[in-house]
Amino acid sequence: MRIYTIGVGAERMAVNTAFGARVINPSEGLDEATLSQIADTTGGQYFRATNVAGLAGIYAAIDRIEPVANDPQFLRPTVALFFWPLGAALALAALLALTLLPRRLSTILRKDATT
Repeated sequence: MRIYTIGVGAERMAVNTAFGARVINPSEGLDEATLSQIADTTGGQYFRATNVAGLAGIYAAIDRIEPVANDPQFLRPTVALFFWPLGAALALAALLALTLLPRRLSTILRKDATT
């Protein structure tokens, strides 16, 4: 299996802050040597993206290098099973209501009779 690695991050840039202009490097922690080694070891290729357009171009290049023959296949359940727990919950709720309803009604009727 070939692995294509992508290093993402802009180059050094000057940024104006409240304390003046400052040079930052967003990709300072990017380990390009390791990414290149992973790609080389697996027969893939290392790419470097410094902006969104570059990343889109890299994806297009990988699609050209490794075309997908068919659409990806997804496994989806064909039988909906949520009816069983839903039915059990409704049955338990009905049973609870039927058990507590007579007690509640008798309590209400006793209060009405005494007043």
